[in-house]
Amino acid sequence: MKSIFKKYFILIWLVFVAIYHLVVFLLFNQFAKDVFEKASFWTIYGCMMFAFLVWFITGLLERNTKFGGISPILTFIYPYIFIIFLMTTIMLFFVKHILLVFIIIPFGIISAIFIILIIFAMMNREWIKKNPQKVLEVLNVEDLENYFEDVASKCDESCKNVVYDLATLCDGLTSIKGSDKLNELEKRLFEYASFIKKNAMQAEEINIYNNVDKFKKLLQEREALIASLNE
Repeated sequence: MKSIFKKYFILIWLVFVAIYHLVVFLLFNQFAKDVFEKASFWTIYGCMMFAFLVWFITGLLERNTKFGGISPILTFIYPYIFIIFLMTTIMLFFVKHILLVFIIIPFGIISAIFIILIIFAMMNREWIKKNPQKVLEVLNVEDLENYFEDVASKCDESCKNVVYDLATLCDGLTSIKGSDKLNELEKRLFEYASFIKKNAMQAEEINIYNNVDKFKKLLQEREALIASLNE
């Protein structure tokens, strides 16, 4: 779904902008042509166009993070567009009487908050780059064996054996449609697999043995749960 949206982003953006212009200008041209002479109308219009432009530029430039495939900045863009759209739409009903200051100040405050959120979003991108172990890299138990073999082939020598042992331990695991509890258990397995990778790559020998023990216990819990589901 995300890839389709990304592929047709420009077309989707153009459709939204075209619909906005069609509705606004047709309505006012039909019922209140005199508003086109008001500075307040064009200020309100400019605020909305600014929001559309920010969406367009961000949508074109931002790339999904390598880990997790998310777009942190766009996450904040959509609420911003909605708030500006709601604000400007309400203001259009009072466009003949509203003062410019009551348009510019709310818009400035909302945009300032948005800029702060953007800064946090950019910091979040950096956090994801520096902490890939926090993001799930494995989504199926079948992938665990290859995942650990790949880690073992790249990690520090001090951790190779323990990681290869985990790859052997995960040989033959298959996904089973079970309960929410099973899904949650497997999610925790994937999280610990990421922790173990981080430990192995950074030669954290104490931490890796601790996480490996927890991983093995979770595997045992999974086997017990599957056995009970099959009864």
